[in-house]
Amino acid sequence: MQKIFDKKVSYLIYFFPLFLILGPAIPDLILSLFSILFLYYCLLNKNFKLFKNKIFYCYLIFWIIIVLSSILSDLKVISLKQSLFHIRFLIFGFFLYLLIKKNDDFFKNFFPFFFLTLLVTVIDGYYQFFFDVNLLGFERPYANQRLSGFFGDEWILGSYLLRILPIFLCVYFLNPRKNNFLLLIFIFFYVILIFLSGERTSFFLLIFFILILIIFLRFSKVYKISALILLLIIPITIININEDMRERMFNQIFVGFGIFEEKPTDGENPRKIICCKMPKYIFSLGHTKHYEVAYKMFLDKPLFGHGLKSFRYKCKDFQKDIGCSSHPHNTYIQLLAESGIISFTIVLMLFFFFCYLLLKNYLNKIKINLNIYNARVCILGSFIINLFPLVPSGNFFTNWLNVIYFLPFGFLLYLYNYPLNEKKN
Repeated sequence: MQKIFDKKVSYLIYFFPLFLILGPAIPDLILSLFSILFLYYCLLNKNFKLFKNKIFYCYLIFWIIIVLSSILSDLKVISLKQSLFHIRFLIFGFFLYLLIKKNDDFFKNFFPFFFLTLLVTVIDGYYQFFFDVNLLGFERPYANQRLSGFFGDEWILGSYLLRILPIFLCVYFLNPRKNNFLLLIFIFFYVILIFLSGERTSFFLLIFFILILIIFLRFSKVYKISALILLLIIPITIININEDMRERMFNQIFVGFGIFEEKPTDGENPRKIICCKMPKYIFSLGHTKHYEVAYKMFLDKPLFGHGLKSFRYKCKDFQKDIGCSSHPHNTYIQLLAESGIISFTIVLMLFFFFCYLLLKNYLNKIKINLNIYNARVCILGSFIINLFPLVPSGNFFTNWLNVIYFLPFGFLLYLYNYPLNEKKN
């Protein structure tokens, strides 16, 4: 069973960023397989000490709640398919931790694969922006206001780049070979592409993550100030010179909130924007209706909710107009509607727990190895942006998102059990 931690197995992890581009099936299959093998390894060796930590206990309560919610749901089979095996994502984190720990060259070998995958993805994204098709011939979607790159008809390029970025930076800081100047050039084009992807939530969370890096990273102040200036100047410049991006990343945001009023007109200008009014909606009329329906579902079953994946089936019983969708488009509102107040509270507590760890890491920065400290900032930042409450989000229980959400957990365990991370007094 020791072979599951062999260096050759690491290559499956090195290709994980690529597998995520190819879709949820391959990474979920690999993740599930290693989760089963890891449980067998623990049973065979009677070694369960890894599970003795607060995050696991917290998750275990969460898992019991979502399974119980599914059992009590009117959609037991559909819901249990999602909840019963959800624990595999966390178990994979423990497997990844031991794999890293048992392979001294893990980060040195992982970084080139990781960088090459992201480099090709970024080049492909820019190619689609300038030529309206990507390298594989996928056309640019949504009236030239979005980019999808290798994801084809799924508009998740910006989400992928955002959520994988903290893990990439963590691997960079733990890689013994570094070139900060080349990294900053790459990140510059990387960040702009997230903006060009037209994913407004991803760009907002990107700004939030960069602010975390600027505040907490132990890095050159010149680089930090330059990053902040570019973060302000580049999007403003693009909005001013590109009408499609101005429409997507500026006008539509304020129209969605109800601050701008959209009025059709005759003649050469079929659309007119009138400013300004008090906000009427949360993000948009559609989002507001989803939240209203989810809140009514929560009031109907506040303790355990209606079961995972129930929103798409139950929303019609609580809506009057346009409140239905596959999910409510906010993690915490989805938790309230589908699994109740306890699961909501646990995930919200986890969000604040990671914020606390980030602050604690900063207060103890003198005692911590520089690379470990910076890697912790990135990984904790990953959890914070993934669990940030005040933005629209994807379906919290989809396999693709869960792989990305739980992938940093193995790195987190490694960073908080690293033998040289604390200097001895």
